[in-house]
Amino acid sequence: MITQCSIRHLYLLPPAEHANRERLIGAAKSFERRKCNHHELESPLSEKECFESVVLGSGRNKHHYVVAFQSREIRSLFRDVPGVPSIVISRSVMLLEPMNDASKRQRDAMERGKLVQGAMDARAAEKALTKRKREDEGEEDGADGDGGTKEEMKKKKKKRGPKGPNPLSVKKKAAPKPAAVAEKPAAKETGQERTTDGQVRKKRKRKHGKAVPPAAPAPVAVSAADD
Repeated sequence: MITQCSIRHLYLLPPAEHANRERLIGAAKSFERRKCNHHELESPLSEKECFESVVLGSGRNKHHYVVAFQSREIRSLFRDVPGVPSIVISRSVMLLEPMNDASKRQRDAMERGKLVQGAMDARAAEKALTKRKREDEGEEDGADGDGGTKEEMKKKKKKRGPKGPNPLSVKKKAAPKPAAVAEKPAAKETGQERTTDGQVRKKRKRKHGKAVPPAAPAPVAVSAADD
């Protein structure tokens, strides 16, 4: 691209001093014309003023132009402006200027901003995920009919130890026999008896009737005739 002021400067070159004037104008016409709105002026603006108004209209390189120049004044103009790649033409050799300090500061600030924004997005995503998990756990507790929290559920859950034998297949221990033999003397002393299952049973006492004395012999009547 070429500005209108730059091509007007080519037309103003004296032919006597510049034998290649027509060739330069023909090459400039093959470029795209950048309208700088300075064509209404009687004389074109200087290249520095025209470049400053076109490239730095709002104080920054709004349209992301790459600027090529030969003038040292234009080179100093973009030295402190961030984001303006500059190509210096010196003796038919084009050199790309290194990144200036203003561009480096802007780059570092953008990188720090990206890191901070990434950290904030990660925290927000983690909070949203944690909130979602809590909501899901709350829905599960409500469906089970248990309003307890997750920690209470863990406390209620019994710890499983090693498995024991099947209680149906284990032989039951025999019940201890009652110590009836050891208690027999005591039962005799108290006049009580014990049954086979160890219960105490009172001994019944028999009532005997009173002894009846023998009856006296009846008197025998003896008659005199017998004598």
